[in-house]
Amino acid sequence: MAEDFGESIPPLQEPKRSNTTAIIIAVVVLVLLCCCVAIVAAGWWLWTYGDQYIQLSLQALHLLI
Repeated sequence: MAEDFGESIPPLQEPKRSNTTAIIIAVVVLVLLCCCVAIVAAGWWLWTYGDQYIQLSLQALHLLI
């Protein structure tokens, strides 16, 4: 019908999808991974050097008291 008037109607185009959801998910996963690594590293440090650290803290506490 539009051809009768000499106009052509362009076909409908689907809107472009943005990758913001994928980027947000990737950032959240990366932050959680970094937090897990930090927790494991802190646990290892406390397991290895915790006794020495607690002894120094107790000595400092006794000096303050």
